[in-house]
Amino acid sequence: MEAKGSQVFEKSGKVVLSLQGIHTETEAAACTAEASRLIRRLGRCEFVVDLRELKSYEPGARTLWQDNLALFRKSIHTVTMVGGSALARMTGAAVCLYAGIKMRLVQTLEEAVREPTK
Repeated sequence: MEAKGSQVFEKSGKVVLSLQGIHTETEAAACTAEASRLIRRLGRCEFVVDLRELKSYEPGARTLWQDNLALFRKSIHTVTMVGGSALARMTGAAVCLYAGIKMRLVQTLEEAVREPTK
């Protein structure tokens, strides 16, 4: 699923969100809908967020992700963040804390989809 520069897709039984450029609230709404569909289909899974190409995000985009992840806290066992700025990782950590979901950090998407987590 593509919404402007961001993509949501399944890889190796994980839901992957690849963020590009400026992540807007409108873009987040489309991406959260697709991520929700994939999470429901997969059942319990890992959610991978690739932050390497993210330049910025609108506050409303963060709120949408926070609210949607909280809805799926029993379905997502881990959020894996790939790269990203310190601010983006800190924001992601806050969202995970709010949603009550374990988080881990890796440097490459290949590492995120290759490593099994439980």
